[in-house]
Amino acid sequence: MSPVGYRLPHFHAVYGEFEAIIEITSGRIMEGRLPPKAKKLVEEWRRKNLKDISTAWTAASLLKLPKKIRGLE
Repeated sequence: MSPVGYRLPHFHAVYGEFEAIIEITSGRIMEGRLPPKAKKLVEEWRRKNLKDISTAWTAASLLKLPKKIRGLE
């Protein structure tokens, strides 16, 4: 995937052979695609972990290792 728009806070979501880059604040897919089921699960995870995702983005942007964020249960 190309680095277009990567200055916006984002994360990568991988589901099988699908990959998408998701904007943290809005949940918008910036690049790539996910099947509807995966998109719904990623959005649920993003909403539940928004604070931790933002904290991880800040750490990564400062070249620090971000804390791992748990998946959905």
